[in-house]
Amino acid sequence: MTWEIVIGLETHTQLTTASKIFSAASTAFGAPPNTQASGVDLALPGTLPVLNRGAVERAIRFGLAVGGSIAPRSIFARKNYFYPDLPKGYQISQYEQPVVSGGTLAIIVGDEEKVVRLTRAHLEEDAGKSLHEDFHGSTGIDLNRAGTPLLEIVSEPDMRSAAEAVAYAKALHALVRWIGICDGNMQEGSFRCDANVSVRRPGAPLGTRCEIKNLNSFRFLERAVLHEARRQIALLEDGGRIARVSLRSGSNRRVSWSTRPPSWISSIWRRISKSIACCRKRKLFRFLISRRVPSGSPGLRTETFASQRNEPSCMLPSQMPIQRTSACSARAYATASSALRMSGSVTISSSGV
Repeated sequence: MTWEIVIGLETHTQLTTASKIFSAASTAFGAPPNTQASGVDLALPGTLPVLNRGAVERAIRFGLAVGGSIAPRSIFARKNYFYPDLPKGYQISQYEQPVVSGGTLAIIVGDEEKVVRLTRAHLEEDAGKSLHEDFHGSTGIDLNRAGTPLLEIVSEPDMRSAAEAVAYAKALHALVRWIGICDGNMQEGSFRCDANVSVRRPGAPLGTRCEIKNLNSFRFLERAVLHEARRQIALLEDGGRIARVSLRSGSNRRVSWSTRPPSWISSIWRRISKSIACCRKRKLFRFLISRRVPSGSPGLRTETFASQRNEPSCMLPSQMPIQRTSACSARAYATASSALRMSGSVTISSSGV
């Protein structure tokens, strides 16, 4: 039997306003790193966001162009998640009442015309930018883009091939440039797509989708969709199951890999955080979970058996047991010990923490 590919796209378009969506900071591209992030963009204490009228006008212009419904009243909400380039720890976005609902976009694939339905288009602020390629194993953070106004355009899963996905992206790219709401510069990140891909047997219910993030080229979009579809088909034909994950596709390779941490990290962290009420202890355990603990760190005395096993002295916390001291309550110690099951030895002193 054959397989059918099901594709939906979420497209982020940077709006052509001179200032950011909630602050007066400039949106000009190419400024030195971290020189265009204001206190409002960083959510410093005492700052309050003020909505950019120009961003709303451009969103309404797009809604009218695609025949969507314009909401007379719209609501912003906080979308809480952690990324290194998200300085607030949350993103101001729209969910329950987006500014635009519905609409359609006509595309041409070969000699056939097809209409793709739009779910919504909502306003939100952009995050900063993580720079991976120029730091040789490290990541640089540029917050100039943080707070730039975005219109996220979400389609229904109406596309059935990589060619249709590319045709939709090109049609949308031409539209937002023609109506003057986005410059469409894909190299600068002004127009980028997230592709939601799943496979199913013809006529069967929708399968589990995987999302490929931040595709800023029509060619990369086509390659990523084809690769992800082949991966899912091969996995299902081998008797496996598709896990819903977010993937990232490299510009110089035809592969994708997960951007999310292993599930056991979140499980361990939830178990530990329930048993630690004190903020000092919570910060300490967060440090142990998320960082390598080198020997001799201030306030952390480590004793490992690395020399006996020919292993490095810097080990992950999940490889070392925690001994109870005055810095940990009995309940926190019992939970941490059972959750982490470490194989070396870490003694936590109350000094320097």
